[in-house]
Amino acid sequence: MTPAAHLMPSRLFDALARNDSDPEALSLLKRSQYSKHLLLLRTLVEETRRRGHPQASAVDDAYVLLTEVQKRAPAAVESVIRYPAVGAWALRVLWHLVNGHPPGACGAAQPRRLAALAVSAAVRGGVELTARLRTEGASLSLPSVGRAIFHGADEGSPARARACGGSVELTVGRKRVTVPAAARPVPVSSSFATWEDVRLLPLGSGLRIDDTDPFRFMPEARQRGRLPEAEVARWARTAVEGWQLLAEGHRVLAAEVDELISMLVPLAAGRRGLVSASTRAAFGCVALSRPPDAAIMAVTLAHEVQHVKLAALLDLFPLVESAPARYYAPWRDDPRPPMGLLHGTYAFTGVAAFWSRQRHAETSPRAALKAHTEFARWRQAAMETVQLLADGGHLTPLGRGFAAGLAGTLRELCEQSVPAEALSRARRAAALHRARWRERNGAA
Repeated sequence: MTPAAHLMPSRLFDALARNDSDPEALSLLKRSQYSKHLLLLRTLVEETRRRGHPQASAVDDAYVLLTEVQKRAPAAVESVIRYPAVGAWALRVLWHLVNGHPPGACGAAQPRRLAALAVSAAVRGGVELTARLRTEGASLSLPSVGRAIFHGADEGSPARARACGGSVELTVGRKRVTVPAAARPVPVSSSFATWEDVRLLPLGSGLRIDDTDPFRFMPEARQRGRLPEAEVARWARTAVEGWQLLAEGHRVLAAEVDELISMLVPLAAGRRGLVSASTRAAFGCVALSRPPDAAIMAVTLAHEVQHVKLAALLDLFPLVESAPARYYAPWRDDPRPPMGLLHGTYAFTGVAAFWSRQRHAETSPRAALKAHTEFARWRQAAMETVQLLADGGHLTPLGRGFAAGLAGTLRELCEQSVPAEALSRARRAAALHRARWRERNGAA
């Protein structure tokens, strides 16, 4: 079965299934997610009004303000609406609205935050604007721009924003923060107020590292607070080195990362070291603890960009039937549902493809052996799980076609030769993982 042609031509769907990087397919995924964000915002406005929400009037005013900024700076409004944290915020607000939760129980997930989008777009587009806002706790967050903290301010305190020429003045009572027009504003701090900007990492077409937005990632994740400047410098160094590795030896993958990932969220490291994640709610966001080196940074991006692609595709087409079944996954310690297994299979196909190239670029015997081993381990793991999915009966007709394309790519990877020692190491690691999994979970 082929996808609906009005949503995606079959050749682009097939390219995504085979893990072939097709610029037209990536562009379509991005456009679909922008449409999703627009729909979320419009639905938020309509639901707030329809349910007689106490913030309905403020939301209507904010929507008008946003449309006025759009007339003068359409690209700036689009960039803010596309921002991953905006989609996550809109989804959270709609969830509260649909479930009838009172505003006091919703934390920062308030419909009135729509006005902050207009201010952010005015700052980025150099548009003059005055808007009334409300604090989120003691802070005011401007998505993709930064956050002002007004020490001692109460939740929901009245605030005013005045944007002019790309600068913004934020006022709560007698406390004021003025952020000058600049690509990267200088933090302003006093005993009353502090400005914390969203930093821009110097790689690709621009990648933000966001440690300020309250909706930057899933609330249950171990998100880090504001990073000190020295830590940001370490992040930037590792990110730039990882990007250079991609740009020099994985140009197609580098283009994918540049096109689809726009924001990094710092996480605390896990018990076993690096952790990384992405979420369907925030397209273009990758949350991760700081990788130890360039290669780990690069392969983490290779892994997460696969999740980002598949999440966007799943917003267009159902690939998996809901099912209570749980399966063994060679990369997890817990049993996984069919949807999780598909996500992991797609991600580790990207990881295997990364190592298939990187193993030939390593110059030291030790690094080369590790790269060959990683390639052998993950190509076989993904091959096993894609076959499990194909035989499991949990895929839709489109899902079966997607799995078939993915299996074809994995068969090609499995045909590549690998040194005997690396193959042996990969098999031992796979067997050890399965044995430990069975001790913990029982039979698969």
